[in-house]
Amino acid sequence: MSPHNNSVLTSYTEEQRAKAMERFRLIRPYLEGETSLSTIALDTSVSLRTLQRWAQYYRKGGLQALVTKERFDRGSRKYHLKSLK
Repeated sequence: MSPHNNSVLTSYTEEQRAKAMERFRLIRPYLEGETSLSTIALDTSVSLRTLQRWAQYYRKGGLQALVTKERFDRGSRKYHLKSLK
């Protein structure tokens, strides 16, 4: 199994591409039916739930879906209504 359309990653930084490829490398054996996500979780420091999400993202959107999205609220504080009173 090869990553879906690797050319769509050209608009991302080298760091983002590397992270997406690392995620794919981790879930690839599962996608190819070689092992379970539980086994991968036990062999790595990645939680089962995270691996499940990555596999889901990959199936829906290919390699591009494994790129970490930048948060628009990064660096801003969250305020709860109770704390503002």
